Amino acid sequence: MRAPLSEVTNRRRALAADPTLSEIRCLYGAWGLIVVRGDYERGVAELERAQRDDPLSSICTAHASIGYTLVGRHEEALRTAMRGLSLNPGAFASQHAVVMARTWGGDPAGGLAAAAAALQMSGRHPWVLATMAHAFAMRGEHAKVEAVHRELEARAISGYIQHTWLALSALALGRTDDAMELAFRSVTEADAFGPWFLRWPGIEALQSHPRYPELRRLIGLQESPGNH
Repeated sequence: MRAPLSEVTNRRRALAADPTLSEIRCLYGAWGLIVVRGDYERGVAELERAQRDDPLSSICTAHASIGYTLVGRHEEALRTAMRGLSLNPGAFASQHAVVMARTWGGDPAGGLAAAAAALQMSGRHPWVLATMAHAFAMRGEHAKVEAVHRELEARAISGYIQHTWLALSALALGRTDDAMELAFRSVTEADAFGPWFLRWPGIEALQSHPRYPELRRLIGLQESPGNH
């Protein structure tokens, strides 16, 4: 799976040419270092620098918030997401960051409340739906998890829905075999979000699946010690 690695290289080169590209730095920190490389320390450092360099960028704060969520810094994730939303109340990226921060910070009700606004402004974006599935699962509302998964499946028939989000909603249902099969399809079809299977906060059930080592090898990404 070469596409994510090449994107990391491209962003690193862009920053070498122009270190003031703060939004590229945020993408490099959150996606390139935290998600793809598993280098949490350097990733967070890049996110913090980008926010210092461009404190008024809601895009930077959104990516920073999601990066903090992925490394388990939940209070910081929510604080950063809310700051981004205050900078641009109509920004989907910031609203989605609030959904992520609240849900994975242990407040699924707050995550679902934020998701209502995110769905309205995005036309029911699958990123939000995948997180909602886990928020409903945390609340024991399995019929609603099923409804979210069915919606994603139905939309995938007539349009493009990345298999990552179908895999994650299947995982919220406890269907780990289905989730793993969808995860493999995501990676083999070069879904750019495939590496999320290494970092998504609710991925523990997938990590215990007997095929998970094979999935990691197929993704072929680096891993920093202590970030498994």
